Amino acid sequence: MDNAGKEREAVQLMAEAEKRVKASHSFLRGLFGGNTRIEEACEMYTRAANMFKMAKNWSAAGNAFCLAAKLHMQLQSKHDSATSFVDAGNAYKKADPQVFPLDGVLIVRLRVIEPYHSSSSSLNCTAAAPDKAC
Repeated sequence: MDNAGKEREAVQLMAEAEKRVKASHSFLRGLFGGNTRIEEACEMYTRAANMFKMAKNWSAAGNAFCLAAKLHMQLQSKHDSATSFVDAGNAYKKADPQVFPLDGVLIVRLRVIEPYHSSSSSLNCTAAAPDKAC
């Protein structure tokens, strides 16, 4: 599969993951298996991120990893969230080191540490990189 095909598949995975997240917010889904939908969405975002990496679309990969990390936080999966934030930081760093300099990577790394020190998600990495998904 060529890079364009990988990107197309990644975009489809992102759309399907978004549908799952939206479906998990319904009242009945919340009572009966809403977390299953969110877990599936996490897996889809991570698969999409890896497809974007194979296509060398580092910015999109970082965005997908950030979305997966946020869902892992919802599921109270601190280790998975931290891992996804590290992957996002690495992808953003490869995207363009001039646009996403060391301080931006540092903000993403702070998001990695945050789950281990507090239960809130008060840090916001959009301050350093407003066009990123974190």
